Amino acid sequence: MTQVARRYGHSHDAISRYRNRMPQQLRAAIVGAALRPGIDDLDKLRNDEAEGLLGNLAHQRARLLLMQDVCMEEGGVDQVARLSGVIHKNLEMVGRYLGLFAHLNVNTQVNVLLSEDYLRLRQALTLALQPFPEARRAVADALQRIEAEVATKMLAGKTPAEPAGALIDQPVPPITRPGNGASGDVSP
Repeated sequence: MTQVARRYGHSHDAISRYRNRMPQQLRAAIVGAALRPGIDDLDKLRNDEAEGLLGNLAHQRARLLLMQDVCMEEGGVDQVARLSGVIHKNLEMVGRYLGLFAHLNVNTQVNVLLSEDYLRLRQALTLALQPFPEARRAVADALQRIEAEVATKMLAGKTPAEPAGALIDQPVPPITRPGNGASGDVSP
């Protein structure tokens, strides 16, 4: 109250009288706001609790390991197995808490149009439809349309640094040595 009196230029008695006339709910709200932890307090509390949690898990694991050793000496196989499961859960909890386990997602795409089985099926269809030229043409057109769509999607998904395919348009000319005039000599 002394700090409030100084801050607002009133006497300590005036602030005290004002506080005594405030509704009880308002006084409780002011006290609650004063006691509410700040961000720094929450971080400190979180760190303290984390250290305490990890410490408790480590102590529990040590006690479980001691109990497991005693059970092993006494030949209690069932108890050893149960304790082993609890120890594993303890270790897993610590590992998850510390973020030691990575969650991996593997996305695999298989293009059946590139498989040998598909190519054999395609060939069998076109051979079976030879006696029916119109049906053969319709099936060939449908297959080519689907294959072109898939090829377009595959090429669109490639990064610019990745080549679209090998170019085999022109042969590479042989390298000639300067001065001897022989066009077929390859330099070392």
